[in-house]
Amino acid sequence: MPVEVEMTRLAQRQRDRLRGAVLRSYTNWLSQLKREGCRAMDYRMTGGGVEHLCVKHLRDNWRAIVAFHSRHHAVLLLLGQHLDRSPELDVYTQLYRLADIDRPDGQRTKLPCCDGDTGHPCSPRTRGWAAAVLGVTAPHGVLPTHAKVGRTSKRCVDAANGAPHAREGGPFRT
Repeated sequence: MPVEVEMTRLAQRQRDRLRGAVLRSYTNWLSQLKREGCRAMDYRMTGGGVEHLCVKHLRDNWRAIVAFHSRHHAVLLLLGQHLDRSPELDVYTQLYRLADIDRPDGQRTKLPCCDGDTGHPCSPRTRGWAAAVLGVTAPHGVLPTHAKVGRTSKRCVDAANGAPHAREGGPFRT
């Protein structure tokens, strides 16, 4: 079954600036993401607050950061360059700033994006991304706060089976 992919407004603006080989790489990956879901991603991030987000190396130092709400629904959060020498422009620095969490120190592990048990990562929907993108002042520490999430188990479930849904400030469909 195909994967529905949504984008934050910030990711949409970042995508609109892509050119040449990076744009072609992004377009090919997006098609793969829609067909294969989390198998199209390179690894899952580690660290408090981002452990349910997955990363794809698009080309050179370009990265895509994605949250999966079910095996059939993904949200592209950010597109950008991983720039160790320019942390103010680095895509990971952007993510940590939006999430209002400290960047982890030391070596990070790169676990597979797909969970071995369920075949997909577990990313409860978050709220507040739209507020940051639109420039609306969000309460300190909101991004990405899991809002009003209730589950009967710790495993991800599809929307038809009771997966949580966003109630505020979530992404939009393109």
